[in-house]
Amino acid sequence: MINALLIGFMIGIIIFSIVKSTVGLFTLIPLYFIYIFVNSSNKNKELEQQSKLQTMTQSRFSELIKSFLNKNYPAFTENIIYNEDDSFDCFLRSPTKEFSIWLSTYDGEITIGLKDPSGKTDIHTHITIYEEEEGIEYALNDLSIQINEIIDGKVVLYHSNQNGYEWTCDIDQVIQRKKTSEIIRLYSWKNH
Repeated sequence: MINALLIGFMIGIIIFSIVKSTVGLFTLIPLYFIYIFVNSSNKNKELEQQSKLQTMTQSRFSELIKSFLNKNYPAFTENIIYNEDDSFDCFLRSPTKEFSIWLSTYDGEITIGLKDPSGKTDIHTHITIYEEEEGIEYALNDLSIQINEIIDGKVVLYHSNQNGYEWTCDIDQVIQRKKTSEIIRLYSWKNH
């Protein structure tokens, strides 16, 4: 509320300067303060969201994710490995046995990735949850979309002899951009 009043006051100074044709240093100072007020407001919102997340214990967080997996993707829960902090790791091997989708609940966020044929797990992304009540539903929806896109072949794992393993939603673009000497091998979730 105070920030809004101060920003309004600063905008008034700027408008006054423009009307009086005295645009100069006196006009730039309020612009700087407006930037500072807006920026500090955004940082306060981020800190507030993080503090709300911290009220959810790691145990509760893992419990919610496991419940979701049991209901929607039970094959993941067959090999859950719990860590000392109550986070867990699990995976689902592709029918081709060439790669796996892996999930982790470490540090109050969901990490989903692919374990490539060489056994590395460098290909991953994080889904952060800011609020238990509302945020968890959005995060689980994102997780579901990611899993389905991999299983349905919309996200493709590929190997470039020049860049290693990567995943993409647009394999056509990858192939169009490949170098002449580059060899790309695609990995499919299902046997075709």
